[in-house]
Order: sequence, then structure tokens, then C-alpha cells
Amino acid sequence: MRADAFLIIVFIVLLAAIVSFSVYYSIDKVPDIPIDSGQQVSQSISTEDKATDETMTSNPHELVFDHLSDMYIEKTVYDTLAEIRSVLQICDSDCGNMPQPIIALANGTAPAVINMYFHGTPVRRFRLPAFQIDFCVIENPGDVIIINQWLEVNGTNSVKYLIPPEYEYPSREYDRCRILIANQSSEMRYELIKHPGKHGTVYFISINFSERYNNFKEIVSRFDAIAEQQSNIAGKKTSPYYVIAMPAIFANLLGDEGTFYRGDNLITINYGCREDLVNRKDILQGTFAHEYAHILHENLWINYSHSSFFMEGMADAIAIYSGFRNWENVGLFDQDILPGCSYLPNPEVPHTLGRCIFKHLDQEGYLTKEFIYNLLHPDRIYNLTSCDIYLQDTQCLNELKVLFEYSSGQNMTSFIQTEITP
Repeated sequence: MRADAFLIIVFIVLLAAIVSFSVYYSIDKVPDIPIDSGQQVSQSISTEDKATDETMTSNPHELVFDHLSDMYIEKTVYDTLAEIRSVLQICDSDCGNMPQPIIALANGTAPAVINMYFHGTPVRRFRLPAFQIDFCVIENPGDVIIINQWLEVNGTNSVKYLIPPEYEYPSREYDRCRILIANQSSEMRYELIKHPGKHGTVYFISINFSERYNNFKEIVSRFDAIAEQQSNIAGKKTSPYYVIAMPAIFANLLGDEGTFYRGDNLITINYGCREDLVNRKDILQGTFAHEYAHILHENLWINYSHSSFFMEGMADAIAIYSGFRNWENVGLFDQDILPGCSYLPNPEVPHTLGRCIFKHLDQEGYLTKEFIYNLLHPDRIYNLTSCDIYLQDTQCLNELKVLFEYSSGQNMTSFIQTEITP
């Protein structure tokens, strides 16, 4: 019996060793993942080979590897960057760049060339604003220059300008971004620069210049402060955010000047020119405050019957109440406006109606923290689909009245009759 027991024990030990050996060598080894900027990286990311398609994850906040920038970024950022790069027609040296066009500004003769790159790769499509002085397209091989309200380049990353002497245009109004230098070729080498903050991450598509001469950290700190303050007003936990901030020459190709809330906590912002990033610490704060407000009420589209005018107006109202924007920034005067909305500029734009309604609420003293909190925590679904700029529809006016009474705790009949209805 003792011999049998001994054999059984030996058999069990050998079996356990074999199982352990098999399990050990059947497990895929996951190498250490470099963590960029102190951010946590999910171990579910495969790093066997950087060439592996890492966009298969369905989690928009999971980090994936971006080959062009050589860093890990959130999938929602990765997908949007792929769209931006496609619009910009970024390609390698074999992509068939068209010959260089030539544009003369105010009969200028001094050559000034710009060559556009993103992470060292040619950018073959970009826009420049229409010049405030006379210009003439002298050579346009392959029709790469498209003239509308913008001057669009489509098909080459290199453009030659002939610019006038600086003494003729000392303010250089034809070149607000200061990218044209007489008798020189300017290499516009943009990169994706990552700056994490406390609550989110900002990706600047920018020329990488010394931190001594940029305000990236200050901008991210302001975004964090905005996120905290507006979340506090909303009575919500501070939501994470991701921002892609890009120059106007790229952003304007995306429509609506390139500034959107794109869902999944991602915002794209048009920052204008490089000099704007250098010289203004408060740049983008109003725009970010508006777009971050969309993150706070993202789940309320059903409650407000998918009424974009109301959501846009509420986003501006939150940004203005929290002190990061004013009514003049959104096309209205800080002083009181007249009853109604249809007389305002651009009445066909949904933003106009929403801003008008919330401007009336603000000037009558209803725009308080409690009011905004209740708007962001509605008691039911409000059908606002019949509202238009004329504000005559009975169902619309009744729904607004009931909503505002719930939000303010006051009778809003007089407000609707004297302020909203012209």
C-alpha cells in the first residue's frame, strides 16, 4: 500500500509539472509597453509588432499605436487623425506631387516659397485665407490652385509666392500668419504634439518650437479648469476630454472652420495661426468651454427631441455663465436685446435661435447655477421640434414655458409673452 501511495504521489507531481510547463509556453508573451507622458496603457493592446492593426478595439478611449507620430494615442483620436490626414492628402514622396504653382501678390516680385509637411510627409491639400490685396495666379499646373472664399491648394505641398516689398505693406495684412519670407523657402513642418492634463489630453498639430515660446501647458491647464468648473455647475463628475487643435490652413478643410464636438469626448479646434498659440494664453478657452458643454449634455439629445438649436444655445449659456465666453463672442451684444429672435443676423442658422433664447433668459436674470443644473437633469422629454426662429408655434412655446418653469421654479408665462414672443 505504501508503494502504491508513493507511486500515486509521484504521478500527481509529474502531472502538475507537465500542466504548468504547457501553460507557461502556451501564453503569448506581452512585452513592456512604453507609456507616453505618464498615461496608463491598457494591457489589452497587442505590442508584438508595431505593424499590427491596433484599431480593432471598440473602446474609443483605449490607446493604440500611431505610426506617423510614433506614440500611443486614444482610438477616438486615432480615427479622427486618419480622417484629417486623408483630407490633407498626406502621402509619401512617390504620391505624384504636381509642379509648383506661382501666385503674385499686389504685383510683387520677391519670391517666397512655402513647403508643407506633417511629420516629414508632404501635405498636398491645405487652405489659405483670401488675401486682402490683389493677387494673380501666374502659373497653375494641373489646376492645383482653387479660388473661392479661400485660396485652396490641392495636389502639391509647395507654393511659390511673389510678394511686394515690406515698405509697401508694413502691416503685412496679406500674411496674417507670417509664413511668407522674401527670398526664402519656408519649411512648414507640422507635428502632432501631445500634452496631457489633469482631466484630458490636448494634441496640438503645430510646428514644434521651443516650450519657451509656446503656451501649450497654460492652455491645457485652462482647459482643465474649465472642465472642473463646468462639471461642478452641472453637478457631474469631471468627464475626460481629448482635443485636436490644428491651424486654420488645415482645420478650414473640415467644414465649419474645423471646430466640432465629435462624440466620444473628442473635440477638434481651429487655433488660427502659430502666433496665436505663442502670444495668447487665453486662446481657445471660449471655444473649448462651448464644446466641453456638449460633453456634459451629450446624453440629453432624446430629452430635448434632438433639437440642435437648443443644445447649441445651452452650450453657449454654460460657457458664458462660467465666465469663459461672453455674448459678444457669439455674435450678440452684451447689452439687452429686443423681444423675439427673427430680426437677428443669420436667422437661418440653428445657433442663432438657441443663443437668442438663452440671451433673453440671461438678461432677465434666470441664468443661474440652479437653472443650468435643472436643464442638465430634465424631468421628462421636451418636444422642441416645432420651434423656429419666429417662435409662434403654440406647442413650442408651451414646451419652453414648462421646461423653464421646471428649471427656474418660477412662473414663466410673462417671460414667454414679453421676451420670447415678438
